[in-house]
Amino acid sequence: MGAKRVLEVGTLGGYSTIHLTQGLPEDGEMITLEISEAHAKVARENLAKAGIRNARVLVGNANESLRGLSTEEPFDLIFIDADKKSSPSYFLEAKRLVRKHGVIIMDNVVRKGWVADGGFACRPNPSRVIYPDDSSIEGVRTMLRMLKEDKEVEATTIATADKKGYDDFLYAIKL
Repeated sequence: MGAKRVLEVGTLGGYSTIHLTQGLPEDGEMITLEISEAHAKVARENLAKAGIRNARVLVGNANESLRGLSTEEPFDLIFIDADKKSSPSYFLEAKRLVRKHGVIIMDNVVRKGWVADGGFACRPNPSRVIYPDDSSIEGVRTMLRMLKEDKEVEATTIATADKKGYDDFLYAIKL
């Protein structure tokens, strides 16, 4: 898509940051937002090991960081892979910050089918029990309901399955 400016919400160890930044031209810019200083430190180390020099890791609350970013230089691509309860606000800010015909990708919005399936009291998970009204699931549901009426973007959710299980993402284009 010829992206020169990319924003990522949710850095963790920098895996996606590295791959997204490798697709940028030399004069491209990557800004990634991470709430944890410990994760940001690991991400910076991984970026350095990968030879990435045009990525900045900003530490702080993503909602606050997003509100502090200017629309003067809009982003071409925004990748959101952070806490799902904040999905509605992350998406609204991403829509504000992305250029016309820019792309917003939000990872993990199907939540193993729980977002669409409100009929069960709970579902077992190897590490915990997740309830359909869990704040992560409700955050995604709210964002998807918002998108249903949104005339500023066209969006689709894509679910995949492989030997590791389910995965998924939302792909949106700002009109």
